Amino acid sequence: MLAIESSFDITTTMDFFKIKFVQTAKWHYVLDGKTTFEQMEKLAEALESEWDAVAKDFIMTVKVPFDLWMIALDMEIQKRTALTSSDFPDYDWLGEYEAGISPADSAIEFLFQIENELL
Repeated sequence: MLAIESSFDITTTMDFFKIKFVQTAKWHYVLDGKTTFEQMEKLAEALESEWDAVAKDFIMTVKVPFDLWMIALDMEIQKRTALTSSDFPDYDWLGEYEAGISPADSAIEFLFQIENELL
C-alpha cells in the first residue's frame, strides 16, 4: 500500500506527476499500486518531505511549512474571536507545530486554556 498523510491539499502536485490516488479522508491519500519509486522521489522532493520504504509499503507524511501553518492557525482563532496568534506572543506556537498538532486543534486547545484561566 502506498499512503500519504498530509497537513494540506496535495492533489494538484500529484496530478502534475501523474500519480493516481484515492482520497480516503481530508488530505489522506492511498496511491495506485503502480506508483513507482521515481514518482515517489519526485513527489517527496517537490513537497520537501521525506518518505520511508517499508517492505512493499511507502509512507509519506507531508508537513506544511510553519508560516502557512500560522496563517491557518490565525484563521482558526479568528473564527472564534477577534484576535490572532500575535495577540499571544508568549505561547509556544512553534512547539505546537513541531508536535504535529493541526492549526484547528491547536487553536481550540489554546482558547480552551484561556477560557479556563479566565473563569
